[in-house]
Amino acid sequence: MSLLPELWDGAVRRLGAELSRHALEAWIRPLVAEAGADGLRLLCPSAFHRDRIAGRFRAQIERCIEGEAGRRIAVEIDVLPPGAAPQPDGA
Repeated sequence: MSLLPELWDGAVRRLGAELSRHALEAWIRPLVAEAGADGLRLLCPSAFHRDRIAGRFRAQIERCIEGEAGRRIAVEIDVLPPGAAPQPDGA
């Protein structure tokens, strides 16, 4: 998925139009996007964060990514490996 940064940046912009500023900053901006085996992999800073994203924001994230890509993209939500420093998403 060579356009990953642009895809995620666009999805974050779309989410920014739907979510409160607090929700965007607290829950979406800490996510680190990378290419997954079958689509997009979103890495969360903790298991609690992952569970909150999966339970509360997954459908919105998937819809915004699909809107950016023009097609359905598989989204995997996981936790950053221990000791891995989060990389800024550029958004």
